[in-house]
Amino acid sequence: VRCWARAQVYIRALGRGAMAHPWEGTGPAFVAPGDAELEAWIARSSERDLPPGPQERLHHAVHYGQLREVLAWLRRGAPLLGVEYQLGHEGEHGTVLDLAMYFHRPEVAIELLQLAERTGQVDELV
Repeated sequence: VRCWARAQVYIRALGRGAMAHPWEGTGPAFVAPGDAELEAWIARSSERDLPPGPQERLHHAVHYGQLREVLAWLRRGAPLLGVEYQLGHEGEHGTVLDLAMYFHRPEVAIELLQLAERTGQVDELV
């Protein structure tokens, strides 16, 4: 509950309700996950020096990647729940939602909350 309240305050502070989606009007148009370009990028990324498993790659995507990459790793089996991620250097741990908030990724946090709500897992995520 505490994280959910933090997420709402943070998201309101950034967006002030002016945009339906944080990515609207900024940069290229949003491309839905599952497109051929993204799948090709993921195939190429396997050859690069990235963390080995889906959980580690989801962590990397939340920190550095685009929203569509985060969604792609969730589709490919990265766990939404039941995994603790390290937050910073002080030994704190949290969910993937906490990770998105830690790295100041409100667009990822919103999408994770919506995904958890659609699957009936929002209570476990927050």
